[in-house]
Amino acid sequence: MIASNLYSQNSFGTISSNYAPTNSVNINPSSMANSKTYLDINIVGAGVYANNNLFLIPVNNWIGMLTGDQKIDFKKDVFYDKQTLNLNRDVNLFVRGFVAGPGATWNKGDHAVGLAFNGRSYTAIQNMPAFIGGFLEKGFKGFTRQQGKLYDVNNMKFASINFAEIKLSYANTFYRKDKNLLAGGISIKKFYAISGAATNISDLSFNVLNDSVFSVPKLDIDRMSSGLGVNKSGGMGFDIGVTYQRMLSQCDSYLSHTAKSNCRIIPYKYKVGLSLIDIGSVKFDETKMTYGGYNYKDLTFLGDVDQTLTNYDSTLNIFSNQDDLTTGKVTKKNSIQLPSFFSAQFDYNVWASAFYVNATIVQGLPRSATRFGIQHASSLSITPRFETRFFEFALPFSLYGYKVPQLGMNLKLGPLTIGSDKFINWLINSDIYGGDIYVFFKAPITFHSKCREMVLHKRKAGGSFRSKIDSAF
Repeated sequence: MIASNLYSQNSFGTISSNYAPTNSVNINPSSMANSKTYLDINIVGAGVYANNNLFLIPVNNWIGMLTGDQKIDFKKDVFYDKQTLNLNRDVNLFVRGFVAGPGATWNKGDHAVGLAFNGRSYTAIQNMPAFIGGFLEKGFKGFTRQQGKLYDVNNMKFASINFAEIKLSYANTFYRKDKNLLAGGISIKKFYAISGAATNISDLSFNVLNDSVFSVPKLDIDRMSSGLGVNKSGGMGFDIGVTYQRMLSQCDSYLSHTAKSNCRIIPYKYKVGLSLIDIGSVKFDETKMTYGGYNYKDLTFLGDVDQTLTNYDSTLNIFSNQDDLTTGKVTKKNSIQLPSFFSAQFDYNVWASAFYVNATIVQGLPRSATRFGIQHASSLSITPRFETRFFEFALPFSLYGYKVPQLGMNLKLGPLTIGSDKFINWLINSDIYGGDIYVFFKAPITFHSKCREMVLHKRKAGGSFRSKIDSAF
């Protein structure tokens, strides 16, 4: 779990930007409408994020560790959080990574279109009872305090998926009246599955009686794994969203990025968005995957407990004597559901169409007990940001799981954007439960070609057709 502690969850510092529709489309496809960038071309991007509430690196920071200024002895300095165990809290691990390949969004008039080629990876352990943390760290023989007790595990899930996607997005401004503007959007995604594995533990009771006796009164588990390879029939998914904007002036005949509307972008006082993201699943080739549905009662293992239960192959051999491995609870054995979530966004124009404050809620949707899948981590974020065409700075403050505080940073300088949702862990010594970083390199084109001369003329004349701050940059 520690080895994978570098990843990016929602990139809160950049998903609300009006100058980066190739990023904001990931939280709401309708956000492309009326963006400040006519053509946003993403050349390449990448990010990595991880968070958990069990294992930690105490009093440290990532820069110190990466530069070698601070050394880590993983046998002594990495341990499970005693508070988690004492509070009997469920343990969760969420890891996400992405590579944003070539992509672009185009916005003109009532219409906005986007196309993106991405690679994504997710790994999650969810609803794991805290007592398992003691066994993971010290082994079954080494943690004698947990021996001789009956433990129950219910609805625990593990899943890991790696896939490529082609995403086509469309947004339409379908309502304009007085100072009110309403847009809707949708993204359709085609997946190419690369690899995956999942385990659902529906019901498990076990007792480590001593170093050489392990009893399992009940075991009800489904598991699957696929070999490495590209499956062209890798499934489909979609995003859908709506955005309401309260404009600063009349917008009845307004068409963004057009000479007909004098090449102006009417700013909003505030906007509200609602969206459903990543509805769908990744599918794997059934001829290149393995599945097992195990249902046992009153099992007893004799011998070296640690050696038996930490060796994957020997464990499978023990369970493989079941006559029928196809009678598990999972109904669609060759697919893993995406970490779907519902999101609500509110963005307020504080000053000069350059300084904004954004609030975003991300609520992970529950996964079915009869499907393999990942539940997205829920969060709440508040992000003040200053944005112009060439410079942008944001400080997202978020609550991971609505409880754990995170302070991030996002900086854009020309075509380069770099940020982190857990930026404080890079600089300041603290207990580290995860980390993240993301980078994008873009070639945005702010104005339509027919508008360029008009824009330059207005600037030379001293006009400020967008905002006082924006024209200065």
